[in-house]
Amino acid sequence: MAFYVVYDAFYFTGLTAASLETSSAHVGHILFGGGIFFVTILFQFLNPFFEELIVRAYVMTEVKHLTDSVTKAIIISTVLQTSYHFYQGAPVAFADGATFLIWSIFYAKTNRIAPVILAHLYADVSGTLGYLFRQ
Repeated sequence: MAFYVVYDAFYFTGLTAASLETSSAHVGHILFGGGIFFVTILFQFLNPFFEELIVRAYVMTEVKHLTDSVTKAIIISTVLQTSYHFYQGAPVAFADGATFLIWSIFYAKTNRIAPVILAHLYADVSGTLGYLFRQ
C-alpha cells in the first residue's frame, strides 16, 4: 500500500507524467528486456534473502549498536536501499522507499527478518509475473 500511495501522490500532483502502468512497463523492460531465463528466476528467489539480511538486518543492527538509535537505523537502512533503486526512475524509487520504510519499522519493532524477506520475495515474484502477463 505504501508504494501505491506514494507513487499516486507523485502522479496526481503532476511530479511525474508517467502512470504506474507506464512506469512498470519501463522498469520491466530494463530488468527483463533481454528475456527471462532460469538465472532470472533463481535471482528472484535469492535476492530478497541477501538484500534483506544485509541492508535490513545487518545494517540496522550495526547502526543501532553503534549509535544507540533505532531511528537512525531505520533511516539509514531505508535511504541505503532506496538509493540503489533509482535506476527505476525517481518516482518508483521513492515509492519503493515507502515500502522499505515500513519494512524497516517492522524489523525495528519485532527483530524478525523472515516476514520482511517473504514480503520482498512476494514483491519481486509478483513484479516478474506482472511483466510476463503484460507481454
